[in-house]
Amino acid sequence: MVVASHISSYHAELLGPAGVAIFFVLSGYLITSLLLKEQDRWGQVSQPAFYGRRALRLFPALLLVVVLTPLLLWLVDDPRLGSILGGLLETLFYVQDFASATGHFGVTPHAWSLSVEEQFYLIWPLSLGLLLHSVRGDRRRLTRAVVAAFAVAALWHVIATALLSYNWTYYAPDSNAVFLLGGCALATSLRSSRTLSVSRPVAMTALVAVCLLPLMLTRIPFEEWRLTTLLMFPVALAGAVVELGARHLRVLDLRVLGWFGTISYGLYLWNYILISLEPHGRLLTGRERMLAAAAAIGFAAASWYLVESPILRLKKRYQRLPDGIMNSEATAEPATEPATAPRRSSPPPRPDPLPWLPPVS
Repeated sequence: MVVASHISSYHAELLGPAGVAIFFVLSGYLITSLLLKEQDRWGQVSQPAFYGRRALRLFPALLLVVVLTPLLLWLVDDPRLGSILGGLLETLFYVQDFASATGHFGVTPHAWSLSVEEQFYLIWPLSLGLLLHSVRGDRRRLTRAVVAAFAVAALWHVIATALLSYNWTYYAPDSNAVFLLGGCALATSLRSSRTLSVSRPVAMTALVAVCLLPLMLTRIPFEEWRLTTLLMFPVALAGAVVELGARHLRVLDLRVLGWFGTISYGLYLWNYILISLEPHGRLLTGRERMLAAAAAIGFAAASWYLVESPILRLKKRYQRLPDGIMNSEATAEPATEPATAPRRSSPPPRPDPLPWLPPVS
């Protein structure tokens, strides 16, 4: 969805924000589920092990992008080369979301969603640990507390959309917390009640809605961005329904999708950079953007096989074994998407389009 929005520019621009919203829901669901499983098995969550796993999964590929991007811009004579240092540092230290929220977009604006993810990883395990301690293991009380947090985040999202700027509403972590906490609430709800499930027809309908609703919303003029932002709620809800009914969706078992899931983090990191290149100061044409997207697949595959996969073998040191030692965890995540929207002759101004977020593998 996000790659399609990058290639097509404003013709399918809301596929990107929709993909990011659904990814945030999926990420909150995955991380919370893993933390609760560790809590159930060992009676506690090892914070150092959690952060060690996240660092090994995410940082090496990101560092590679930060190092190679200046070389890539130099090779194509991109005029932005002389002013990318600040943006690369914002990306490296996971604060691109705040930079984008205040109108500062660099060569890697898509890293805003990765920044939101990292800040979520920093705060949520600690918060969940405190909640588990306060409810003394009562699953229903835990679910009520997380659902209450989700409700507060949803209320704030509506208020922010009504009162704040487009940039802050779209990129800031506080206005995106509703989607992450939605996934967290889904995970705790499933843990306290196994009755949550959907039928195959409902799951198929939700999957179709996820693909079509953003395309329909794209037809709404940008002047109505507050409306389209609020209408991301139904899309995210449809994404949650897809998660609940995933076992009914055979299409999700296709090997090619599984492979793209495997390289998705690298694809997230490289896709926007290649599509937004400005050789000799000019923007890429539509055909060139398609070729850049294809090249991003090659970059992502190389990142996975040559960098990410070898380093992930170290994760075995951070998974619990019966003797209490930490060893490897087989989940690869995120990260997120950029979502810069196309310029139009209508306020408020926005950066050029192109967002991306890979699915969890």
